Amino acid sequence: MREAHTIRAEIGTSGQFAEIEFDPEYPHHAVMEAVKAEHIGRGEATNTDDIAVAYHAGFYYAAALLLSGATETPLCDAVIQAIGAEWEGLERADFDAWCKYAELHSTECPMCGSSVYFEGDKPESHYVCGNCAAQWREYRNGDYIALPEECVGDCSGPGAKDEPVEHWRRKLDFHVYAPDAREYLARTGGWSREELADEDEPTLARRILWIAACSLAEDESSIEWYFGE
Repeated sequence: MREAHTIRAEIGTSGQFAEIEFDPEYPHHAVMEAVKAEHIGRGEATNTDDIAVAYHAGFYYAAALLLSGATETPLCDAVIQAIGAEWEGLERADFDAWCKYAELHSTECPMCGSSVYFEGDKPESHYVCGNCAAQWREYRNGDYIALPEECVGDCSGPGAKDEPVEHWRRKLDFHVYAPDAREYLARTGGWSREELADEDEPTLARRILWIAACSLAEDESSIEWYFGE
């Protein structure tokens, strides 16, 4: 039976060393302290820092895996070595849970493609990317969408509308929360969930913009389109 002991290792490549008490009954405590020493305590986190987000959400094994895959982590590596054969099972279960959490608590920056995380269970309406500082608004289920009259005219009616829809998407800087857009579009029956799963946010935004324009064109008394059922 393994006994509790002290782990001593360098903190990243800092030349400084730290000691962590390792108890085999509670390995997550040592993992938490190692990630804290080698990442969390070394600077202010941004909303694109997946390691910090995983750590603060309680996914310590996933945070250690992400960190060790991104840089040199002697302290984390020493803790993982101490955990031994159990590490793979602990890490896999935690990382699978983290991936599900990340999918529900992040959106993609339209400029640099970084995952931008939000707090709470609901996405925000306005974002500032912590990586490239891009700012944008994102429409989601339950929002009302107002479009310029010229946009409604250009993007509705007979004939192909791909070019005008893309023009107005760019001009309006029109973005949608991808999970909500996929769910709404699937329920219209026009696209399968399999098709929508592979479509990126700009494509989903074009589809929502087109539907909104067509709906507003049909109902001239409306000045806003409800994004939802």
